[in-house]
Amino acid sequence: MPDAGPCITASGRKKGLATCWSGEVSSVNDDDHDNHFLQPIARYNDIEEDEPAQLVLCNEYRLFC
Repeated sequence: MPDAGPCITASGRKKGLATCWSGEVSSVNDDDHDNHFLQPIARYNDIEEDEPAQLVLCNEYRLFC
């Protein structure tokens, strides 16, 4: 088993090892405050259109209005 990292023991329980997943889920999609990258990246990938769009992405609304 790979190193599981530090163990947290609850009061009155036996110390042990277990696989633990932890992370953060943002309550709002706020890229300006939630996500930080070393190199700036675009919010959406560029799409090379080879036929007319049937559905429009939210960042493309201004192109079709």
